[in-house]
Amino acid sequence: MPIRTPYGNTTAIITADEIVNLQFLIREFVTAIGIDLGTAWGGSALVMADAGVKETHTYDKKNFVSEKDGRIFYHIGNVFNPPMADEVKALCGRPERKLLFCDNGNKKREINLFGPCLQAGDVLAAHDFGTELKLKDVAGMIQEHGFERISLPHENLLAAWVKR
Repeated sequence: MPIRTPYGNTTAIITADEIVNLQFLIREFVTAIGIDLGTAWGGSALVMADAGVKETHTYDKKNFVSEKDGRIFYHIGNVFNPPMADEVKALCGRPERKLLFCDNGNKKREINLFGPCLQAGDVLAAHDFGTELKLKDVAGMIQEHGFERISLPHENLLAAWVKR
């Protein structure tokens, strides 16, 4: 069930425990760049920005965000089509530490396409893990590119890995 974040009337379609997990990932691993695939109403991007991510980018095919936050770069378009796919890959390839949060309509494709572009120390996270995405969908990429599972404070529908 969607919950209201503490950022005005923005709806974050993640649970309170998942918000804690995102904050944990940012606090423990990432301080520079947050990449949110699947903006919806913008709640996850706001959690990232509020948790201290210096540069937050969020991507979606549609613009559902009625009130934009000045700390966030909002991108409207299909992340699987150039030039937007190239833009996401370039962000993933930057040397600063990053969190790539996959929560769009095709998490398997997002992880397999953009995960290899991440650098050592970067974090890959996926929402709806176990329901919309199974480990078998991404196991090859995870193993081939040296990702290690992160133990999160709350076991729920969020999974995360750090690239070693």
